[in-house]
Amino acid sequence: LITIIIKQVIVNEEKGREFLCNSIAVILLFGGLFTKVILWLQLFSINFPFIADLGSNQPIGNIVQPNQTAFVLCLAMVASLYLNEILTWYKKINFIILFSFAIGIAFTASRGGLLIMLGIPFLYALILNMPTKLRAIQWGISSIILAIGYGVGLYLFNQFVVGTSENAIVRAMGAAGLASNNERVFEQNLAYNLFSSHPISGYGWGNSLKGAFDYALQDNWFILAHHSHVFITQIAAELGLLGLLIFMPLSWILSKNFNFKMNAIQAFPVALVVVTLVYSMSEFPLWYLRFSLIFAIALSMIDPSAFKMKAYYNSLLGGICIIISLTSIYYYKTYLEYNRYTELTFSDQLTTQQVDKLKDVFGYREYKEQLLYYSLTLDNHLLSQKISLGNRVIDKIPTMVFLEKQAIYYALNNENNKSLELYKKGCIIDYRKNCSLIEKNLKDNAKNNVENFGKIYNDFIMWKNSK
Repeated sequence: LITIIIKQVIVNEEKGREFLCNSIAVILLFGGLFTKVILWLQLFSINFPFIADLGSNQPIGNIVQPNQTAFVLCLAMVASLYLNEILTWYKKINFIILFSFAIGIAFTASRGGLLIMLGIPFLYALILNMPTKLRAIQWGISSIILAIGYGVGLYLFNQFVVGTSENAIVRAMGAAGLASNNERVFEQNLAYNLFSSHPISGYGWGNSLKGAFDYALQDNWFILAHHSHVFITQIAAELGLLGLLIFMPLSWILSKNFNFKMNAIQAFPVALVVVTLVYSMSEFPLWYLRFSLIFAIALSMIDPSAFKMKAYYNSLLGGICIIISLTSIYYYKTYLEYNRYTELTFSDQLTTQQVDKLKDVFGYREYKEQLLYYSLTLDNHLLSQKISLGNRVIDKIPTMVFLEKQAIYYALNNENNKSLELYKKGCIIDYRKNCSLIEKNLKDNAKNNVENFGKIYNDFIMWKNSK
């Protein structure tokens, strides 16, 4: 399917752009409808093998992330408004579809989803070629339908969702919304620190989590977040000023082709790109292949005449895509094998001998090292090698269990300062929710091994009491 789509874009066939728009719109629409059905089933705790079940009836979709589920429904809304422009018969059901999607967005309790939902009809009314009066009417009717649908969704959410779950309105105005906003502020502060430390080239691609770990004690705040949730600051933090140059071609394509008199085929990819960029100001869809692929194809359709390739290159392109697809199957099977060993860690049954049986696959070294490090015993045997491995692991995934383990190895190796630093970071990670456990474990270690852990424990208590 991807091969066909790429071929249509590059060859620039006469009907290629229209074919792509229609195909993507239908796929997004049915994806949204299927997601909506799943939300209804989850709301009423109707379980099927293909539906994600997290033990409650809060509707979150199969993506298991409410904001992303809301984004899927917003993309489906864009597709519905496009089909409403090109298919006469679809006009009879468009408002019903929009009404249904609005209910689904209310189910997700996503604040960003609510704002984007309200903005999509305005965007379409703004860029489509129609009289001003008709723009206002279409925007108004669509907005009213969405508002009513969202209200129905809120009512159903409040009536049927059990537990402490809050809807988007309550979350936005309550303590949860304030906490989330504060977290976003901290994430932007971290992104600024990473950018200012390396303004030209950034902190390194994929190194945001490592940066959060490095700056944890300076900021007195640390969560396991690998993204700032704002795509501009994320790129600036990891790639610096050089990385920000990527916005030049993006801005050029949009500014060159953006106007207020587009036909449906012109407006559809523009709407997809704009909605994705707006959503990327509070989440990171472009870091997920399922969303970045849609974005890349939509962006290429905005100006399909900008790049052409001779037809005989299509065979080469198709061959490359087929090879990549076959390789992906192999990597997926390997991932399932690795994941089977990961599940053993939940019951502390993973051993070093089991990890050694895993095949060494290009690109999976870090994954295997995490499993190997988890399986190591807490003793002095091969201590320097354990510390070296642990440093590589916590650079990529500084979870509490790894931080505490590395701190113990440093203590056994008489590197008290490094051990104390990791205990401190383990304490402040994820809003200090595990700090009491860190303190208890360290206290037990100090009782059993005063020589290696006694001073570290005393220094840790002094640090904790000063905060």
